[in-house]
Amino acid sequence: MKLIQTLLLLPILSFGQTITTLTSLNTINSESSGLLYLDNRIITHNDSGGEAVLYEIDSINGEITRKVIIENASNIDWEDICSDENSIYIGDVGNNIGNRIDLKIYKIAIDDYYNNDTVVAEIINFEYADQIDFSNQLYTTNYDAEALISYGDSLYLFSKNWGNTNSLIYTIPKSPGNYIVNTIDTLINTGLVTGATLNPITNEVLLTSYNLVNASIIELKNFHSGLFSNGIMSKYNINTSASHQIEAICSISDTEHQLAAESNNSGEASLYKLISNSVAIQELKTKVLIFPNPTSNLIYINAKEQLQFEIYTITGKLILSCNESPIDVSTLPSSVYILKYSELNSNLYKSHRICVK
Repeated sequence: MKLIQTLLLLPILSFGQTITTLTSLNTINSESSGLLYLDNRIITHNDSGGEAVLYEIDSINGEITRKVIIENASNIDWEDICSDENSIYIGDVGNNIGNRIDLKIYKIAIDDYYNNDTVVAEIINFEYADQIDFSNQLYTTNYDAEALISYGDSLYLFSKNWGNTNSLIYTIPKSPGNYIVNTIDTLINTGLVTGATLNPITNEVLLTSYNLVNASIIELKNFHSGLFSNGIMSKYNINTSASHQIEAICSISDTEHQLAAESNNSGEASLYKLISNSVAIQELKTKVLIFPNPTSNLIYINAKEQLQFEIYTITGKLILSCNESPIDVSTLPSSVYILKYSELNSNLYKSHRICVK
């Protein structure tokens, strides 16, 4: 009976033919473990034992286009990356033996990242409040984690429970310091969760997970009250042409996402594109021209129909709305934003990322 309840809560569906291979990854990124989409850049990093480096990669050929060194960091087991309006966060949170006492998140100013190839990070140290056993528990511990998002004023960490294949959720402050973190929520029957992304346009969270047979996407939507389990959860199996050990995900638009898989016996390290029809909203068909982008002053939207516009931070906070072009963004802080536009009195919309410099 308990199994039936779990399956009803988390139905296993199929994405069909909505996932395609973009490219294999450079051998340097054969253990790509996190993905971030920022200012039209795809940023990744390797996991345990790799360099303390962020890599910008070309999604067409998988080659590295830029490296940024984190000068005061070491890569014990980097597992995921996320950002808010001002900072990038790298989770050195991998713990598949269960014996780590040095879990941390590196915090980097986005401006520093843009302007320097070597940066210094602030450090957020934490430990789990309920972990009392630090003996070696390789691939059986419930204190491993590989998925991190920024949501509102906090970071949220989703665990990778080898012991029971659930995922515990912890909230962590964004300020540097030393913290003891408690479980705030639990997701049931997720499989081995390896990556997470918050889609600021749809306000939905997508998790990646896998087992010995296949990879899956878990969709969380309509959640509220600071929890993620009280909304609608759906689990989708996906078929990959190369490695199915999906380790990372980032959102490109409201329906498009990119996934990174590290090499294993199922195939080579690869970058995939996922069109998530399940979270797709019906889009506005109006064609527009948006320029210049990036901008520091005015942004023009050229369209035949009259449109209404909203600008959101990348964490989903509405900061500006109007119905005329050009839009004056000169008072906004330098950052990446979501420009959402729709016809007047219509629920159909499209969105684009814009960069204010």
